[in-house]
Amino acid sequence: MGWLRDLMQDADPPVPSFGRLAGLCLRHPAWPPHTRPRARSLASLFSKLDREVGLEWLTDRPEIRDILARVLKCSPAAVSPGAGGSVTTSPKPASRFRFHQARTARPLELTREPLPPGFPLELATPQRWNRHVWRCATAAEAELVACWLRARRLATVHTLGDLAPPPATPDPLQQISTQPELIVACSEQPLNTVNLTNRNICVVVPGFVDLRSLGTDWTTIPSPQCTAFARELAHWLAARSTTSAHYSASIVGRALEHAAEAGLIDGFDAALGLAQVLPEFTHDGQLPDWSDLATRVVERRFSLSSVATRNELQWLVNQAVPALVGLVRNALEDGALSWDAPRTAERWQSLVPVEFQRTADVEWARAALGGTSVSASDLERQIASAPSGAYRVFSAFEAAGLLMGAPTLTLGPRWLALWARSRAQNDLLTAGVTEWGRALLNPTGAGALRARLLEDLPRRPSILDAITDVDLDAGIEVVLAAETIFELVGHSVLRGEQFATDRLHALWLFQAATSLSLSPELVTPRALCSHRDPSAYGSWLLASWAIAERLPHARGLPVVNPWTTPQEVPERAMDAVFTCIDEQDDHAGGVPGLRAAAVSMTCRIWRNGASTPRHPLTIIARLFAEPTWEDFRELSTQPRLVSVLQQLSRDRFESIATTAWKLWSAAGRDSSGHALHPRSSFAAAFWPHVTDVALRTMLSEAHPFISDIPYEYLSLAAHRLLLLVGHDYPATAVATLPTSLVSAAVETWGRTKRDSSLRALWNACSQSVERELRLLVDAEEWTLVGTLFDEAPLSSAPTLLALVQRDVEAEGVSTPLPLLARAWLQVAATTPHPARLQAYSLLTEIEGQLGGLRAASELE
Repeated sequence: MGWLRDLMQDADPPVPSFGRLAGLCLRHPAWPPHTRPRARSLASLFSKLDREVGLEWLTDRPEIRDILARVLKCSPAAVSPGAGGSVTTSPKPASRFRFHQARTARPLELTREPLPPGFPLELATPQRWNRHVWRCATAAEAELVACWLRARRLATVHTLGDLAPPPATPDPLQQISTQPELIVACSEQPLNTVNLTNRNICVVVPGFVDLRSLGTDWTTIPSPQCTAFARELAHWLAARSTTSAHYSASIVGRALEHAAEAGLIDGFDAALGLAQVLPEFTHDGQLPDWSDLATRVVERRFSLSSVATRNELQWLVNQAVPALVGLVRNALEDGALSWDAPRTAERWQSLVPVEFQRTADVEWARAALGGTSVSASDLERQIASAPSGAYRVFSAFEAAGLLMGAPTLTLGPRWLALWARSRAQNDLLTAGVTEWGRALLNPTGAGALRARLLEDLPRRPSILDAITDVDLDAGIEVVLAAETIFELVGHSVLRGEQFATDRLHALWLFQAATSLSLSPELVTPRALCSHRDPSAYGSWLLASWAIAERLPHARGLPVVNPWTTPQEVPERAMDAVFTCIDEQDDHAGGVPGLRAAAVSMTCRIWRNGASTPRHPLTIIARLFAEPTWEDFRELSTQPRLVSVLQQLSRDRFESIATTAWKLWSAAGRDSSGHALHPRSSFAAAFWPHVTDVALRTMLSEAHPFISDIPYEYLSLAAHRLLLLVGHDYPATAVATLPTSLVSAAVETWGRTKRDSSLRALWNACSQSVERELRLLVDAEEWTLVGTLFDEAPLSSAPTLLALVQRDVEAEGVSTPLPLLARAWLQVAATTPHPARLQAYSLLTEIEGQLGGLRAASELE
């Protein structure tokens, strides 16, 4: 079943056939009067579209897409197959999700199957969201998560454009959300232009969306490393592939791990697309050469496209890969958008390299004239009358499926785009300092290039030699390139990379020669950044401090070299450094490991004797020394420090948190605002480590914290303690109970008749409760069995009916189970439900046996 069949089945009422769909469309009043095909022809066309053949016909006809959407009662975005970024917002959620990158794979049953490997577990538990943000690799991944949550009704899904602007005066009541909300932001719209005040919220953004406008009060959901889920994904795909004759999960899994290490996959979407082509192009278990694989896949796509004549095809096959790399290189230098952001057709045409436009002009003209033996005048005349070479190259890429979507197009498949980016970056870095300096001038492409430089620096120290003798009159491109290398070398040093002292000394002299000393407290680079951009300026200062630490005899003002004491680091510099540290995130485009290393260095500066203004970073230094309760109270005034503290302390954080709870108890169990308060920004950090003593004290004293316990953050031991003392969980908190404690919860709540808690337990983890019910039946714990049946939901009917049926067939009504199940069976038999007939039949059988027993007893 294809994508169109899925929409037809999900329609209300369902559309049974393509013939019926064609008739409904042709009779629709909005159908264009100038084109009215036969119903049979249109049905045949719909059948092809369902198999994703000839999709450009539908892409080019927005009015037909609109009619289809109206007939099928779905959003226009849902009738745009291949767009890879639409989020269906029809009233009835779809029940299946088709993978456009894996057309031979069975669709995902959204209500019955978990999310595939490669997605963070936190996405599947919306009840635990607390202003979370997840940066996915592609918009297609965001669409899958949105559809999965909507189908299960776990969260309300919005696209960014659906939301209202933030109110002029925030309403405090809006901080509480009763229903988790997923916000999908797949456009360049700034995130601060909409109302995102609810706490129970998760924002999903592809990599090309800028997170800086989101603010600081957010928790990042890290995606699993591709190497960690590669093999699991390969086996998952093998289990659902419909053409698996040549598919080896072990070979594909190993190849995906290798691809992840090479930077060719950055998430589920890229891994899935690559896994689809690997079986065809890998033999004898050998790992492929990635350049060879990319070339062969591109050539195959062009050979299967339907827009080229034989002469045109030969040119495409020969030039497609260089043209693709050139297109991506121009996208890296496109200052308006990220290299992988969706673009209009006109914008993609503007990025086609000039040399391929000219070659396309000649080759297409020769093909149109029937060969190569044509006169120059005929050739010129044909070129002048034909569409531009840029348009023809763009059309060829679109027909080959390398540009996908509507109305904007995205480069894909993702793994191939990442390979092309790597090749384009190589071309830039080998072209010379001026070329990649020019690319760094592009704000949207600079990030990817800087990441590549940071990765290459330890392996290519010759890059340092190329920029240490820079002529300041050479132009902004060269100076920008040199200052970027200075900054990235500093970051590498900060994270523990080793460089020769003479090279670091040359870089330090370069910094001294190029930087501008505007005052004793303000020293800035010449072209890299401005002191008015605190994050960028702080990043440059961190690099300067790191290099200076490795050079004991380096000279410089305290603002660039704070290691000589006694001296004072200017407050503006410290603020800039803290802003930079605050915005670093290992999983959202930050330099991996830089945040923790930067805080460590800043604490070393403070302990080294350099006089610094009272600053939030000094709180962390005190927490590692001899913390007091006042330090933890002060920590609560700096919510940005929680993730910094956790990253820096790593294994030591549990000790710090335990100390905090002990100090809280000793200080009189303060219930006012501080880092341990249940509603604090620090709750997710400190409550997993709440001590038994602190928890028992809260319960015995009826402390105000009891009404606000953040159950979702509690440890297994804390949950076990709450069950042991008979704590009454709110129904909304039962879902946070670890599955390993379901048995204890059934025992505790079943004995004390906590009906609402048991009902919530059934709804939160029905499979675990069903398993516990079987064990209780086998153990003949009839009191608990009856209590569980009283609160069992109809969604567990298959398990419960099978359990009772087995007992009735084996023992009749001589055991308590059929009698205990009668009340539940009566509910199941009188409620519209798929198992209603079976429940009624079983209830009738039990009543018949009971009637026979009553009659026999009366005769006696």
